[in-house]
Amino acid sequence: MKTLRYGLLVLLALTGLVGCDEIPVADTGEDRIVATGAEVTLDGSGSTGLGPLAYRWELTPPEYSTATLSCDDSITPVFTPDVPGRYTVRLVVSNLFMESVPDEQVVVAAPAGQCLYRPLPRKNPRLRVFCFPYAGQGAQIYDPWLSHLGEDVELVSVMFPGRFYRDGEAAFTLLDDIVDEVCRDITPLTDVPFVFFGHCMGALIGFEVADRLEEQGLPRPFHLVMSGTPAPQLPVYGQRPPLHNLPEEPFIAFLLQIGLIDQEMADHKEDHAELFSWIRSDFEMVDTWAYTPGMIVQSPITALGGEEDMAATHDQILAWQEVTEGGFACRMFPGEHFFIDSSREDVLAILNAILDDRRE
Repeated sequence: MKTLRYGLLVLLALTGLVGCDEIPVADTGEDRIVATGAEVTLDGSGSTGLGPLAYRWELTPPEYSTATLSCDDSITPVFTPDVPGRYTVRLVVSNLFMESVPDEQVVVAAPAGQCLYRPLPRKNPRLRVFCFPYAGQGAQIYDPWLSHLGEDVELVSVMFPGRFYRDGEAAFTLLDDIVDEVCRDITPLTDVPFVFFGHCMGALIGFEVADRLEEQGLPRPFHLVMSGTPAPQLPVYGQRPPLHNLPEEPFIAFLLQIGLIDQEMADHKEDHAELFSWIRSDFEMVDTWAYTPGMIVQSPITALGGEEDMAATHDQILAWQEVTEGGFACRMFPGEHFFIDSSREDVLAILNAILDDRRE
């Protein structure tokens, strides 16, 4: 049947009745993060093709889920994620002549009100990596790392309130509040050895959480990878002017300078108002935070920096060695503040080497 449809389409294309741009194209929309138990409405209306289209959806839920589609042949079927995890939705559209290449959307469900986001829960992980995002971002920024970690490693990231599946919650403006949340939710996931990775403000949060776990006598990370931020004891945190309440123009200029936004976003600020609100609340967490003198962790630290990063110099990165009683290593990368993107493979190689050492 597919061969017949294709032959008909070619014939019509040769006669000029059908253009190549009229071949069906399926479109499931963007990947998304939702709260477990929240109804998800899929939308295939972005699909294109000649004539009326038929829709065929497939849902692959995570292990232990019993979620099903309300129907598999409508434009907007519905399903409800019943367990946290990764739900893969697949759509094929067809017309009289042929069918499209499948399109996929990934819907990750996370427990409402919890800050720890597990994009791909592992049944029996051997190791875990907890990742702390930088300002203005959600936990999903670390999702691309999934394919670079071993199948025995579970990736867990921190989602701040006020964004994505925590959209209905008030944003935090005190760093201690997110530290409290992580310490509240992390205990069940400390059953296997784990590493902390944090970039920029995420490094400060990870460091504070590690210290809090030690204070409470709970399992602590066997390694901290602190990236792109000055060591916490340095006076830079108390001396620089607050960033969160800068007037709009210097605020946007600073974000452009460090690479947190691009020129298109700066030129269309009104389209990104939510993002700028997230960044201001995250900056306020850092602006109002203060290092507790004498705070030193037992975990070894590997500190990473960008050679041209104006926000964290080489000396400021090296100063992380003063706040650990474990081992210390430092690695500088070409580039500015977001070297974790431009040098992603090298950063992940360091992380994987740390994990490999623990496996031995």
